[in-house]
Amino acid sequence: MIDRSLIWTSDINERTIDTSPFEGRRIGIYDTTLRDGEQTVGVVLSPDDKLAIAIALDGLGVDRIEAGFPRVSDDDVKAFELIMAAQLKAEIWGFSRAVPADVEQLLELGVTSAVIEAPLSDGKLAAYGMDRDTVMGRVVTAVEHAAANDVTVCFFGVDGTRADPLFLADVYQAAVEAVIAQSEANARDIAEANAWTRRLTRWIYKLGDRLPFLIPHLVSERTEVHLRDLRRYTRNENDIAEHTRRMLKIPLRAAAEIDRPILLIAHSMGSIIAYDALWQLSHEHREHLRVDLLLTMGSPLGQRMMQKQIKGSAAEGAERYPTNVRHWRNLSAIGDLTAIDPSLRNDFAEMLDLGLLESFADEELLNYFRLNGELNVHSEYGYLANKKTSLTISKWWRGHVSAFA
Repeated sequence: MIDRSLIWTSDINERTIDTSPFEGRRIGIYDTTLRDGEQTVGVVLSPDDKLAIAIALDGLGVDRIEAGFPRVSDDDVKAFELIMAAQLKAEIWGFSRAVPADVEQLLELGVTSAVIEAPLSDGKLAAYGMDRDTVMGRVVTAVEHAAANDVTVCFFGVDGTRADPLFLADVYQAAVEAVIAQSEANARDIAEANAWTRRLTRWIYKLGDRLPFLIPHLVSERTEVHLRDLRRYTRNENDIAEHTRRMLKIPLRAAAEIDRPILLIAHSMGSIIAYDALWQLSHEHREHLRVDLLLTMGSPLGQRMMQKQIKGSAAEGAERYPTNVRHWRNLSAIGDLTAIDPSLRNDFAEMLDLGLLESFADEELLNYFRLNGELNVHSEYGYLANKKTSLTISKWWRGHVSAFA
């Protein structure tokens, strides 16, 4: 046992040791033994050695194994082939420089996740005989090539702590933009979003919405984690719901105070928080605050279970709904299992009948975001990067830009 009183650590480490923020959440382990470990002087691992280590790491429950840098040697290629063929539970990651040939080597091996690195400090660039424009171009080209082939990319700037901060930010921004270069769903995305397995799961989730006691037996472990967060909110455990709503009300009030038009974007559980906060502002605080456009995405507000727990559910008439929203637009991705009822207009039609809303529109879209090669149609990033979302926001902005002049 280490006597921590003999070792000085910063408060950052102390906060890391504090596990309370992670209660109910799973921490993943990413292991680089098969690459970084071999950089130790005198250590040379054969392909069979690397396979044995990978199997041992997988047996320990390691989530991600960085299997090596296959472009550097035939032995690394062989090690990758052995590890990929072993069908381990862990994700197998590759390593690549920001060089197309490195990425191509990973693609040939069937790798679906990769760390791509490039030197960023002026000292490193000088040592490699490169300038900033050259490395920027290499990063964009390599990341675009990987992302276009459904590879999940983690970009890493070498010697970033000694790089020009502005250049560092520019390169990372360029890497992110290279990942989102895909502008619409392709044939593979469409097929997976409409797959019969996803439609069957949606039907099962709808059954769970009608018969809540079945939910623990129907949902996946990942979904159960989200449901635990939702239960904490609906039960207001440790005042978490009130605190979350207060955090939203602060910027809403600030915008209203200076008479700025408000576009409120809410994804998934955020749409519940937004709805409840707006209801409270309408009926508990009686504040004269108005949201010009409420844009919900991947919202569970169509679920019966949620409609029984949102603010105002027991009231009637105008007291049942927020009265401070002019327009409501709801976007639902095809195959999104959180938005199992993709149409909210029919559930909240009374708001239109009562004159509380000027307009309400539902629209479906194709969310083509992938995580580790797997289509994630509920991803907030995928919703935000979607053309229909950007058109909604840009149209609203063009109609209100003068208010921000």
